[in-house]
Amino acid sequence: MEFHGISILRGLYGNLLSSIGKAHINYYIASIALVINIISNYYLIPKYGIKGAAITSAILMWLTGLFSFICFKKLYKRVLLKAK
Repeated sequence: MEFHGISILRGLYGNLLSSIGKAHINYYIASIALVINIISNYYLIPKYGIKGAAITSAILMWLTGLFSFICFKKLYKRVLLKAK
């Protein structure tokens, strides 16, 4: 399940953000995900073990992928409007 979130959304739209000159957006998305991952793992691993880490990682990959998609969609429209 986690792999699909990476390959379908995060990888694709993360690279597309970089291609339109918005690589810093990837940095912010990844930094926020890292902080959430550390906090979530701190609470979930003692309670659920390795499954807690897997759940956290899978959810964050999907959420960061969706956020990358939304950011790309909004920012790409702006880039197109500036090019005209």
